[in-house]
Amino acid sequence: MDLVKLSLLIDADNKFIPGKRPSLLQMIQSNVEDDLRKLVKDSETPNTTATSKKSPF
Repeated sequence: MDLVKLSLLIDADNKFIPGKRPSLLQMIQSNVEDDLRKLVKDSETPNTTATSKKSPF
């Protein structure tokens, strides 16, 4: 998607326009949250050592 189309979907206050794609800020936030979930999930993979601790998440 080019920036012109993206900018048309975002109003001056960077708020969500009903029926359109979410704002750029919301898209970035969603991507960051997804990446964090992946990192947490990767860190929770079973550890073979007996001293493995549970993740706080």
